[in-house]
Amino acid sequence: MSHPTPHKLSSLMMFLAGLYAGEHRKGAHDASCALIKAATTPMPLPLNDMPQLALDALAIDAHPGHEVIARALPHLHWTDASGAIAGLKPDWAAGMLVNELIGPTGQFYHPTVRVGLYVQQAGFHYGLRTHPAEETYILLGGRSLWGTGDDAPVQRHTGEIIHHPSVIPHQTLTRDAPLIATWRWSGDIAYDGYAMVDSVAETATH
Repeated sequence: MSHPTPHKLSSLMMFLAGLYAGEHRKGAHDASCALIKAATTPMPLPLNDMPQLALDALAIDAHPGHEVIARALPHLHWTDASGAIAGLKPDWAAGMLVNELIGPTGQFYHPTVRVGLYVQQAGFHYGLRTHPAEETYILLGGRSLWGTGDDAPVQRHTGEIIHHPSVIPHQTLTRDAPLIATWRWSGDIAYDGYAMVDSVAETATH
């Protein structure tokens, strides 16, 4: 019996599948299954520029899987988030790198989940935003603060799972170090549902 030949991102996908399997939510289970399937789907993967910012974040409070992530970085496609997400402020997009590994517009197509990597530069406030998709981040390196609703952002650490139910406002802050995480969207994953908000009260009017 023949077995599918792993591609350059197979190890990363299996690693991420294991992380999401540990989340114990239906959306995470769906993301895990999608990653496992994509890990055995042949795909040409040209080399891309490896972002130094991602390597810098991986070196701080490094996740045990940091070597798997680092080996995959040259084969990831990083998108201009402001072009992909119409509701994202250009100055916000300038402070981040976004990869959609699998999804409707990902490197590997999937119609119902989005999974990728996210990098945020140091000294950057990714302010209050909301979207219909259920979202989970799993922190892979760096230092960052996270808050939901009216709560002030608090320090979170590598390995932590940060879950945002549908439409809850949330924010991310970095200070003296960058951040790298994996993210998933489940449910209503259309990017056109993404919106910036100036305050939690504003979401009640939409």
